[in-house]
Amino acid sequence: MVDLYQAAIGRQAAVEPDEEPVAAHQAALEAARTARLNAERLPRAVLTLVIVLLPAAVMFRKRGRELTWLLGGAVLYQVLFNFRYAVLDGRTYSLSSVVSADELILYCAVTALIAIVVSWLISSLGVKAFRCGPRRAGELALGLTFVAVYLLSLPVLWSFMLNGALVTWTLPHMGSLFLAFIALIQILLVAVLGPVLIELTALIAKFAAREARKQGG
Repeated sequence: MVDLYQAAIGRQAAVEPDEEPVAAHQAALEAARTARLNAERLPRAVLTLVIVLLPAAVMFRKRGRELTWLLGGAVLYQVLFNFRYAVLDGRTYSLSSVVSADELILYCAVTALIAIVVSWLISSLGVKAFRCGPRRAGELALGLTFVAVYLLSLPVLWSFMLNGALVTWTLPHMGSLFLAFIALIQILLVAVLGPVLIELTALIAKFAAREARKQGG
């Protein structure tokens, strides 16, 4: 049995002498499985690290007061979404909380909408986006969208590193897979809502500038 399994996955592990032969064989099976998983995860871990570090390097170069507010807004989005999800509604990060695909998508859509609007408003006030010109105001809203999507991509990349892009010879780690799944839903929603907030920020800034000119005149 051990030889057949190890031949099937292409990894070998010796069966150590033990008073419990079943436990010894099970340990050998697990060691072989772990060896193949680690071999597959190493190149994915390198790719994941590169993908994570590139945007992080860009943000580090642009560090300052504005980025601090935008990063704070993106973190606030995460806090608000998960506060409603886990604390207010008592949902778990597993399929046991999923009634149906449509219900989960609708729930995430409503929660993401509430969280991103609150985060956008607070971060926009913090960076004084409405006092900037329309173009700059829109750029700041775009920055919030970028940072929010970046943070949401982290659990997706973590799941990719652990499980790969597709289910193949072994079952994936279900906890990380579910976190990646709801993060992907949120990324889609934030990406759709982002342009709306960008346009809204620019319009508010344009209106505020017009009112300021009227009062100054």
